[in-house]
Amino acid sequence: MASNGKAEIKIIRKNGSDGIITVEYETIQLDDSSHTATAGLDYVHKKDKLTFTHGETVKTIEVTILDRPDEDLRDETFGIQLSNITPDGAKLSKKSFHLVNIVTDAESKKK
Repeated sequence: MASNGKAEIKIIRKNGSDGIITVEYETIQLDDSSHTATAGLDYVHKKDKLTFTHGETVKTIEVTILDRPDEDLRDETFGIQLSNITPDGAKLSKKSFHLVNIVTDAESKKK
């Protein structure tokens, strides 16, 4: 059985990099359909805060993807929601919600 993997989601700070900015994030289960990833079964739920220091423009959110040895092929999706950016004047883009797809790596299944 392979070890748990990680999804790495890059968050990019645009339109300047002066000062310190914080933004909260949380993984979101989309619904109860068969192609929706379930927290605790498919991935580890995460809720935290990113802090961009002066001059910093990229941060990475890491979400642990859980093994599903009972499934040969995977195709599930969960979301990442950004919110509560500070200080006043800092703004989230319209892309404050991101979808993350968990799919089977076909090459790893050949081994």
